Amino acid sequence: MDPDAALEELLNLADVVTSLAEDGEWTGEPDILRIVELTLALDGWLTAGGFTPTRWKPASRRSA
Repeated sequence: MDPDAALEELLNLADVVTSLAEDGEWTGEPDILRIVELTLALDGWLTAGGFTPTRWKPASRRSA
């Protein structure tokens, strides 16, 4: 898996869902909107220099 390609696709899909929701055209599950919100928030956090979630840290750094 290419993580950069996966992230790009996730963000593109998030943009589509966000646009549909903003236009009042989203008819999908509310949980999907929440996933989109969290995806965009996490991306914003990380790109602004925020720390990575514990789960994403190498095992050797988790116990430190």
